[in-house]
Amino acid sequence: MTKPLYQQKKLKKNAIPSMLHGDLWSGNVFVSKNDTFYIFDPSTYFGHSEVDIAMTKLFDRFDSAF
Repeated sequence: MTKPLYQQKKLKKNAIPSMLHGDLWSGNVFVSKNDTFYIFDPSTYFGHSEVDIAMTKLFDRFDSAF
């Protein structure tokens, strides 16, 4: 049987939930002429702090400026 991810040291066992955007992709991000980032259209919930970043890497990669 495979060990749980936190035992493989791939996840923190006691991670503190963070407020997440919930629908972060390039269609919900606007960059103004002075390079100010605006993120809108949230579907907010609490979860692991890296979920939004993971979703952007899976489905809609942002450029390195993000």
